[in-house]
Amino acid sequence: MDYVLCFMLIFNWVVIKLMQEDQDDLRVKLAEYIVEHQAMDDLIEKALTSTTPVNLLHMQQMKKKKLWLKDMIQQIESALIDDIIA
Repeated sequence: MDYVLCFMLIFNWVVIKLMQEDQDDLRVKLAEYIVEHQAMDDLIEKALTSTTPVNLLHMQQMKKKKLWLKDMIQQIESALIDDIIA
């Protein structure tokens, strides 16, 4: 009986540690995506306000990437909030 209790305590501790590491990884990824989203926003703004011609295909790709980053940021923020509530 003592071995079972000891195993359960260790198992629960490992699960909690893994959950914390997952949250830490999500927070790191969130910070990276926020920085990249801001950089993409600045790049698009600079391209639109410049006097040089703009490659429309490249502009479309940058806007799609920026939108994808925004979606990922929202998903990660939602996942972190869900973990806090749970």
